Amino acid sequence: MRLFSKNKGSTNNENNETNKKRVKIFDIIFYVLAIAVIIYLSRGRVKQFFDDKKVQNINISSLTFTDIDNKNFSINEEEDKLVMLVFWASWCLPCRNEIPTLNKIYNSYPKDNLTLLSINTSDSLETIEKFKQKNNINYPIVVDKNYSNIFSVNILPTAVFIKNKKIVKITHGFDLLLENRVKKYIKNKKIFN
Repeated sequence: MRLFSKNKGSTNNENNETNKKRVKIFDIIFYVLAIAVIIYLSRGRVKQFFDDKKVQNINISSLTFTDIDNKNFSINEEEDKLVMLVFWASWCLPCRNEIPTLNKIYNSYPKDNLTLLSINTSDSLETIEKFKQKNNINYPIVVDKNYSNIFSVNILPTAVFIKNKKIVKITHGFDLLLENRVKKYIKNKKIFN
């Protein structure tokens, strides 16, 4: 009986050692995979960060826009206003989700405080007009004419905030704080990053 319990104890010790080795191997595999995922996901963000820094230094004062209703906008004429350029496409679900917020922002601020232009990056004029009607968009829409290249837009939606002819901030993806950003940027008279 004693021999059996001794053998059972040594088997338990061997099993514990084997289990510890397995746990260590699984831990190592988990951490390697986690690091690989982080590197993969951050690759685009790092590139976008450097693209944003380059864009913030370009001269945008001569940029002009014409919306689908033939109304003209010029960055040069938007002194002391917040100019918000929102790049989007009709197929982009986060862009669609942002429409009610953009409508609310557009209706909440006087035109002497805010110019909001949405720049469609890929749809035909006919598709844009149908989409505007269907989704009750009440802010101006511009068809992209190389603006997405000028601002290095790789992610939709992208919002570019401009004040006093300088880029203040660029955000990528659906922004839960969009309304708060607009309020903050309109109230702040200084240029900041």
